[in-house]
Amino acid sequence: MLFFFYLKSLVSFPLTASAFTALSLHGSCNVRVIGNLAIVAKPIGNAGTEDVPLQSAVGDFWCGIEKVGEEVPVEYGEFTRLRDGKIFEATISDRRAKLHFGTAPATVAGKYMCEVRGSDGELLRGYLFLYSPPILQLPSRSIFYEVLLSRPPKVVGEARTAREGDRVELRCPVFGYPQPHAMWQKNGTDIEVSYIADNLILSKVSRRANGVYTCIADNSFPMFVDGPSMPHQLIYEQKLNVLP
Repeated sequence: MLFFFYLKSLVSFPLTASAFTALSLHGSCNVRVIGNLAIVAKPIGNAGTEDVPLQSAVGDFWCGIEKVGEEVPVEYGEFTRLRDGKIFEATISDRRAKLHFGTAPATVAGKYMCEVRGSDGELLRGYLFLYSPPILQLPSRSIFYEVLLSRPPKVVGEARTAREGDRVELRCPVFGYPQPHAMWQKNGTDIEVSYIADNLILSKVSRRANGVYTCIADNSFPMFVDGPSMPHQLIYEQKLNVLP
């Protein structure tokens, strides 16, 4: 028999979790999944490239089974990342199913499903969240630098050069969970122009397009149990030079 669960509330732990937190039951009041509903990744930097991905320090997910208020052993468990369907077989330890990340690519962030089975063969399911602030995933061999001690974090990309009349696309390949929202500024002023996803499209540029273009990406999530949703922001600057 398959039980389905939904989250009653979001709970977040910085990097690791040890407290029991029940995933809300949808069905029997005698059996439920328990676990840490959410963990927060700590990126080691703010930008990486396709050939040198940014890494994050990440805690562990765990799921267990509780029957009539008592935790019972898990015999099998697995975790599925819902974004791409990738399945991770759990390690069974201390009667629980665990997924260890350690230092991992920052792109592991997202929503996960855990499935656990006890000795009675019943499969139970719950959902967990791996939060991450915005980071940049730049193309291979991109040139950039991070501005030290900048708050919010700032990354400066390689200057772009174009000719008058060219079509220019300024990319802002930002990733996080929840998915960050991006907005653009030119020389510190909001601009209303065409977008493709988070990329800025400038058609038939003239010398007036010269300037510093800034992508401001932000998302929000709670940082502690029952805490408020906290904003997280990343700034990515690119200079554009238009030649005659």
